[in-house]
Amino acid sequence: MDRVEEIEAAIVPILFGAAGAGIQQARNNNPEYGQGVEGYAKRFGANYADRVDGVLIGHVVMQSAFHQDPRYFYKGKGTFASRALYAIGTAFISKGDNGHWQPAYADVLGGTRVCRQRIPAISGLDP
Repeated sequence: MDRVEEIEAAIVPILFGAAGAGIQQARNNNPEYGQGVEGYAKRFGANYADRVDGVLIGHVVMQSAFHQDPRYFYKGKGTFASRALYAIGTAFISKGDNGHWQPAYADVLGGTRVCRQRIPAISGLDP
């Protein structure tokens, strides 16, 4: 991972967490969090933690457990249609550690993770 990717990986979850918290604050989603700085901070923390959990579970733990390679393998040759279908297909299949193509279990199961335990309306927990 080069320096730009490291910076992007660190900043993007913060930006999306902040933006999501602002939108939720304006709509008063999860009124249990309240309003003002305290409510915004709770929403931001929940959004940020959910994004970090998504990366850790979906891209680290699951791919390691299923021995799948998370990289995108560039297809440089072929028609536009064949390259487009290849790019779409990689959302559903991925290379395993053995180099063979297999269903992308890690992406499917990682995408269905249960990481919203910090959101009271979903979990029933107090903030």
